[in-house]
Amino acid sequence: MISGNGAVLANSSFKTNKQLGAFSFAAFGDAGGGTQAQKDIASRVAAASPDFIVMTGDVVYPSGADADYDSKYFNIYNDTIDNICVFPSLGNHDILTDNGQPYLDNFYLPNSSSGSERYYSFDYSNAHFAVVDTNINFSPGSAQHAWLDSDLASTSKQWKFVFFHHPPYTIGPHNNDSIVATLRSDLVPLLESHGVDLVFSGHDHLYMRSEPINNVTYIVTGAGGDSLYIATPENYTAAYLNSTFSFTNVALQGSTLTLEQIRQDGTVFETHTITKPSSAAALFQLPPAPTGRFPAAIALNVGETFTYALVSGETRNITVNAVDYQQATDPQGNYTVWSTVNLTVSGGVSAKNGRIASAYFQPPLVLDGVRLHSSMTKYFCDGRQRTGVDCSKDAYLLISDAA
Repeated sequence: MISGNGAVLANSSFKTNKQLGAFSFAAFGDAGGGTQAQKDIASRVAAASPDFIVMTGDVVYPSGADADYDSKYFNIYNDTIDNICVFPSLGNHDILTDNGQPYLDNFYLPNSSSGSERYYSFDYSNAHFAVVDTNINFSPGSAQHAWLDSDLASTSKQWKFVFFHHPPYTIGPHNNDSIVATLRSDLVPLLESHGVDLVFSGHDHLYMRSEPINNVTYIVTGAGGDSLYIATPENYTAAYLNSTFSFTNVALQGSTLTLEQIRQDGTVFETHTITKPSSAAALFQLPPAPTGRFPAAIALNVGETFTYALVSGETRNITVNAVDYQQATDPQGNYTVWSTVNLTVSGGVSAKNGRIASAYFQPPLVLDGVRLHSSMTKYFCDGRQRTGVDCSKDAYLLISDAA
């Protein structure tokens, strides 16, 4: 509520970041022409009620001028941005006025990891989002490349998404631009090496979904309302739409992602689902917490080494590097979960350094209708592997091998 001189000037609610649970977001770009199509897409986005919006560039045409922001952005998305966050990326048109300064003045973006609002990242529930500026240097050795490399390496979120304006894979007229080859040589290998799931771009005014290319799916969602481009499908094209304006709506529930491309008239062009392998670890996204101690029932000491056996019969020698205490509930609110332990794993067929998650469940954990037991996983009490333990008491469950 905003008031002045005793009168209420505005009264609304606002969605903030979710630490846990299902969520959805809308993605689109190349919208800001002030057209009827832009207004129609804005209405469809509002009706979808996403938790937030990511824009793939060219927020305001023709040149990103400050004078155009009211009529081509704020007035059009007013009902939506009154309640949720928008995370934009810089398009080539956005930088034509004072190198994008009006964009930087009109948005307040997270810059704690990058030190810049031109490129940045954020977390939402079990997903990590990185926004890149493809109008500036992103080649190996550049500040932006080094930041993205570190940023993607440091996240342990289940899903990784990257957004930027110029597409490395597209079927529109920009497919022949020189920057496409540069993106493929300088940026794509980084995305692949860090296990990025989906990349969202704009620039070509159409929708395209690629087949997975080295496990990365590329989405061009640039049909947000300005104009439409001709499409020439490539061999990596899984689906495309350029006959009408549209936006992308993405819903995530644990290890399942559902993508819908929604037309200007509200009908759904396609629905695409991606499901990651089911795992106990995927059910829980632990929020940040200070380093501390486990609950009193466990005593894992730094430097302590112990051994456990995999189902395959291999053995692992586990050395505790650090003990981080965290607490969370699963997305359905059924379990209270404690602890993440940083461990060094060695022995067996291959040596690995990584993260082993260890958690206490109350009540006992049932995954996909099956109660987990010692033949599937390993339980620990007081820092030692136990068999035949009651998971409803002081037992700890080893969720996964090294990540």
